[in-house]
Amino acid sequence: WTIDCCKFNQFENLIYAITENNVKKPIPKKRCSMINLIGDEYKNINILKRKFRCYDYYKTKIKPNRKMGHYIIEQN
Repeated sequence: WTIDCCKFNQFENLIYAITENNVKKPIPKKRCSMINLIGDEYKNINILKRKFRCYDYYKTKIKPNRKMGHYIIEQN
């Protein structure tokens, strides 16, 4: 959720950490929730993509309790 809803995201902070710069607090720009897609919930990703920003992990096999992706619900 830091990519979509924060001033500084975890990937920027990874670069800061690797290059020995100060890591920044991921200050939220807006409210949002991240919902994980676990197991068979993944089968709904195409429906969810119509309404939400979805992140597909492109795993080849769906397994119970396996995180297959997530989606972001932004609250203005």
